[in-house]
Amino acid sequence: MQIEISNQSKEKLKKISEATGFTAKDVLDRALMFFYLSTVKDEIELKEELTAWDKASDEDFENFERNL
Repeated sequence: MQIEISNQSKEKLKKISEATGFTAKDVLDRALMFFYLSTVKDEIELKEELTAWDKASDEDFENFERNL
């Protein structure tokens, strides 16, 4: 897969690559994986929270109906 980045980003990537000793590809791979993994983790946490809220809502509704 190929991506296009601006000249400004290319220059920053070159400087980071030189400073770290990583290839430009490695820098991009690491950045993308960090972003991807962070996003996936956040999505999993959100789904777990929504599931917990849904379960709590169901229990509260059942309790409310019993008390009518």
